Amino acid sequence: MKKITITTFLLISLSFSTIHSTCAKRCFPFGISTISKIRKSSWISRLRGGDSNNDIKKDATATNIVSKNMYNNQANNWVRTEPTCLSDFTGRPVVFNLIAKEIASLEKKNNECSDSGDRDILVCDIGCGEGYCARKVVELGASKVIGIDISEEMINCAKEVSKGDDRFRYVSGSGSSLIQILTDQSDYFGIKDVREGIADIAIAVFLFNYLTTIEMKDVISQIFNTVKSGGAFIFSVPHPSMIYCHDKDAIF
Repeated sequence: MKKITITTFLLISLSFSTIHSTCAKRCFPFGISTISKIRKSSWISRLRGGDSNNDIKKDATATNIVSKNMYNNQANNWVRTEPTCLSDFTGRPVVFNLIAKEIASLEKKNNECSDSGDRDILVCDIGCGEGYCARKVVELGASKVIGIDISEEMINCAKEVSKGDDRFRYVSGSGSSLIQILTDQSDYFGIKDVREGIADIAIAVFLFNYLTTIEMKDVISQIFNTVKSGGAFIFSVPHPSMIYCHDKDAIF
């Protein structure tokens, strides 16, 4: 039976109202006006129990469109090579520490193994954005990172920053189509049979807070099929209490 390690980190953030507006613009590069649109979205209302509409497919489409347009319009503002956003100081370092431990464990196993076969460490980053986490993962010792994001502009930024570095492979697409994307572009990614498991580690940093429950289950199922037996899946999400402990105009 195939087994993988799943580790998650729940981020509890300060209320947005406690952050000075100047700091807010820096911590949330997509802009205050975009945040306002997200606050008023119908799917946010449903998360708070304020709507009885159960049309899941409609919700999924709406969230995808909002997320895609938001990051397409603000992609350049997200490009960074050092911690800048609030979550770069609060959430991502914890994720990076978990990834570092997994990579160290894999390197130890590889060194102890007498098999002289391929020992590269492949990481799949779902919801990779402009590649900030992917670049950090390579710094931590990964041999290659496959990055997938719904925003074409974020992917363009990721490719531009990587400057043709073969350790990075980026493509635009939805996490709900993960298996299909990996299969269709297997030559570009340099992988073989996806369903046999191609990634040593999969990560999803603040991805699931943009998905419906049905989408989340689907993406996790596809990630399970993507990760090698004995591999790891590490993801982070804002703590669910953030929906209720903030006022009705909170970000999430």
